[in-house]
Amino acid sequence: MAAVEVLASNSASIENALRLDAGEIELGFMASNWIGRAKNGEAPFAGRIDLAMAAPMNAGPLFFVVRADSPIRSFSDLRGRKIALGPRTRAGWCNTPRVCSARWA
Repeated sequence: MAAVEVLASNSASIENALRLDAGEIELGFMASNWIGRAKNGEAPFAGRIDLAMAAPMNAGPLFFVVRADSPIRSFSDLRGRKIALGPRTRAGWCNTPRVCSARWA
């Protein structure tokens, strides 16, 4: 059986979708929030990317975390606070503003 060649990916989901589209890789990891955008050609993708989900990578949820001694216990407690979302190309950056906007609407 031939060995699997594992390549580095600097920006995960977006880069992996673009590399799949270009034929540079045959399987890559993508956070679920980017899959629909890639398939529909929505920003940050310039056009539709024909891809399919092969298998889930994990079934674990992501969590918003605070220090144990923080008074923040809900989204409404975030008003006027500083938060970190990670790199702009990652799921947190994409999802958090939407979640917060929905909660504050």
